[in-house]
Amino acid sequence: MKKLTEGNPLTLLITFAIPILLGNIFQQLYSMVDIIIVSKTLGTTALAGVGATQSISGLIIGFTFGINSGFTILTAQYYGAGKIKEMKRTVAATLVLSLAITIFLSVASLYFIEDIFVFMNTPRHLIPIAVSYISVIFYGMIFSTLYNMFAAILRAIGNSVAPLLFLVISAVLNIGLDYLFVCVLPFGVEGAAYATVLSQAISALLCFLYIIKKCPELHISREDFDFGWSLTGKMLSTGLSMAMMYSIVSIGSVILQSGINGLGETTIAAHTTARKLLEMLMMPLTTVSASVSTFSGQNYGAGLYDRVHKGVKSGFLLGFAWSTLATLIVIFFAEPLIVLIGEETDEGLIRLASRYLHISVPFFYGLTVLVVLRNVLQGMGRRILPLFVSGTELFGKVLAIRFLVPRYAYTGVCITEPIIWVADAALVLLYYLILRRKLRQQVL
Repeated sequence: MKKLTEGNPLTLLITFAIPILLGNIFQQLYSMVDIIIVSKTLGTTALAGVGATQSISGLIIGFTFGINSGFTILTAQYYGAGKIKEMKRTVAATLVLSLAITIFLSVASLYFIEDIFVFMNTPRHLIPIAVSYISVIFYGMIFSTLYNMFAAILRAIGNSVAPLLFLVISAVLNIGLDYLFVCVLPFGVEGAAYATVLSQAISALLCFLYIIKKCPELHISREDFDFGWSLTGKMLSTGLSMAMMYSIVSIGSVILQSGINGLGETTIAAHTTARKLLEMLMMPLTTVSASVSTFSGQNYGAGLYDRVHKGVKSGFLLGFAWSTLATLIVIFFAEPLIVLIGEETDEGLIRLASRYLHISVPFFYGLTVLVVLRNVLQGMGRRILPLFVSGTELFGKVLAIRFLVPRYAYTGVCITEPIIWVADAALVLLYYLILRRKLRQQVL
């Protein structure tokens, strides 16, 4: 386990973030391989059907990911403060609350899924494909939650390596199962979903066994489940705040997807392809922000406010460096990457997907400021502004559907998020600078 309250912040963030980044890359391989195999084997219509599910699954699964990240903020704070007894109770509370919420979300999602696709203006002929794929994902959502929960707990106490190792194993397994269930066996798009669920189950099991054998400080007993209403309230406050931050953003994506769905099958497939590439390019930024969140949680819990700010500066440095590299990648390699995933003969798909990447990626500098500070504030227990900023992102996407998409079509989609990133980054930066001044005055 690793204490983040001692040592050079930049070095600590790099060594802590690299395993998380590699883990995120392999986790993205789940859906990336699904998209590639579905596209190359089953065609553009199947790709569009699977693509129509991405914002919905991102919303639901993102909510469970966010709530686990929020729960373990308290785990990191107690660990940084050396309060092991209290830390164990947060682990027990995370287990109970996370599983209960996931089961509820799974059942509700499965019940309303067809109505949701109709509400999203999904083309009628794509709805059966989308439902068959996402239903399997929701049935197996408990495994995704278990892995994300175990991984978040391990990262809260400074261990980002073990979750990576298990995710690599399951990602490789996912590739093999994708080929088996889609290319060899006639399971269609459901086969890709089965491969994802089985692979996630393996990663969750391996993570659990590792905690049992190697992490005695995380072993919980019956008395740890007596965490009481006070801790439950704190856990729900931090967990739901983080989950709402993720889900509000995802709700905006669902709304934006409804506008994309009205632009036709080719545009849906193009956006699916471009979005997968964008998510891959965004992963270093989300990794840095997640690492800074743990860093700030441990140091804030230990009362080391100046180290929190050093972590912010190191996060900015890493994020800006990646933003430069990502922009160069898109300038020189956007079209070959799009062809790798989508239909290589569909010129309309390539043109639209390339436009999306060329507009979005250069604004990663603003996105860096936004995601780093938003997660730092969560790690410090400042939940209101990150939630408010997520709400402004939702509002911005609603405005885009009302005004930009009808006038500029897919270009309106492309410019929506960059505008939001810059505006929200300015807001959260101003708040953080005011907060930092207050904390320095307390110390002095």
